[in-house]
Amino acid sequence: MEIKEKNILIVEYDLLSNKLMKKILEDEGYTVYSALDGEEGFVKFLEYDPDIVITNLRMPVLCGCELVDKIRETHQNVPVLFCTGEYVDGVNELLLIKKPIDVNVLKEKILKALIQGSRLNTQQVSNFCKSKNDSKEVLLTESSL
Repeated sequence: MEIKEKNILIVEYDLLSNKLMKKILEDEGYTVYSALDGEEGFVKFLEYDPDIVITNLRMPVLCGCELVDKIRETHQNVPVLFCTGEYVDGVNELLLIKKPIDVNVLKEKILKALIQGSRLNTQQVSNFCKSKNDSKEVLLTESSL
């Protein structure tokens, strides 16, 4: 199977960012599913079994880390990328797609994640989410700087 025949799930509460990423990736030949919160994202994850998940960290209903925790209960090896406008400490830069979204960076990081698969980030994402859940650390957003 070619890389561009892969399925991607975007879980992003910001409608503009959601639609932008979906359009860009569909134009690249990917099959793209999208959700506006973590709960809807998990339902779609179970329904479509995507090859990669792109999720925001902060969302209504179920945050990105909680979504990753639910996904990891049954699917340990699905690559996850975080799309965020927040300052994030403790995550490998390969896992982050920063807002505002740079189209070339988005495409590059997805390709790397698909090629390297779960080796890229399964443990790193899980550790990051666990540390955030344990510490309840408040992340600085660009708007609060």
